[in-house]
Amino acid sequence: MFYDDPTRAYSLLGVYRFERVGVEERYEAGRTFSSLAFRLRGKSTFTFDGKQCVADEKSLIYIPAGVNFFRVGGNEELIVLHL
Repeated sequence: MFYDDPTRAYSLLGVYRFERVGVEERYEAGRTFSSLAFRLRGKSTFTFDGKQCVADEKSLIYIPAGVNFFRVGGNEELIVLHL
């Protein structure tokens, strides 16, 4: 996991707070940055390599750079860090 390596350092590329209104389905192909997202409200379902992970209200999800995923969600408010 990203926090297990004491020698690992991250550069903070951006911090964003935003809302998604309505339902959105989106495929992301291997982004060049990692993200750490905290949901203030709402819910998204992520699919990675055929496995699903649900991120709902007050959950935190880490997506490493280079990972392909599909997301279905909406009507949510998030704070996201791009690393």
